[in-house]
Amino acid sequence: TSEDIMMDNSQSQELQTSPLGPRSATAKSGGQHMATVRSLGLMHDLQEYIVTVEAIASKRKAEIDRLKEEKRELEKQLSSRKAQERQAGTLANSSPTKFGPKYGFGDIANQDMPPKVRAIVEDNRMLKEELRMA
Repeated sequence: TSEDIMMDNSQSQELQTSPLGPRSATAKSGGQHMATVRSLGLMHDLQEYIVTVEAIASKRKAEIDRLKEEKRELEKQLSSRKAQERQAGTLANSSPTKFGPKYGFGDIANQDMPPKVRAIVEDNRMLKEELRMA
């Protein structure tokens, strides 16, 4: 058939292009094989890196969620205390001083936190301080 003739022609061309015969052709494909193996190794390393980054991201998201929940609880406690003080008629003065806000943001111990986490932590600290003062 014509397919058999084409296959015979391709085999004869392969023999003509490689002077050492079919072994030389497999040596070339061996180089391609090594390149493929290296590529697969790099892909595996990349997949491991992606899994690691996703794990870090999920941990940070869980931490943010936990801090947001803590913030909601602190805000509820603070609002209930303020409501009690309003009923008693002794609402504490929580206005800022002339030097800036009553509680600053500069005392964050861990400056390498992501900005979102740092803001939530600082909000929680301020709410806790307000609860202590009230």
